Amino acid sequence: MLGTRVKTLRKEIKLTQQALGDKVGLKKSSISEIENGRNAPSNEVLNKLAGAFGVTADYLLGRSDHKQLTMDESSEIKKEMLEMAGKIEKLDSSKQETILNMMKNILEQASKL
Repeated sequence: MLGTRVKTLRKEIKLTQQALGDKVGLKKSSISEIENGRNAPSNEVLNKLAGAFGVTADYLLGRSDHKQLTMDESSEIKKEMLEMAGKIEKLDSSKQETILNMMKNILEQASKL
């Protein structure tokens, strides 16, 4: 189930195995192994894949047919983002500007996927 869902979602958003691998920090061959059921990803990789697709880990694993994040999961993401913002505020303005530019570039690239 996992491999099928990863492959289907990847194709839906028109990503190559290489592009998905780059996005989650894996080699193309590792993505292929996951899609073909030859390798089960760690929890960390599973969560990265779920995040890349904007779905729950339970959806990827076939435990749920609901793709979207639950309110609790969404709240957790917002909490983490606020914590990161607090850390960024403590940096000097030059580093803040660099991080802001990096975030803008990442969001621009993500919107193209």
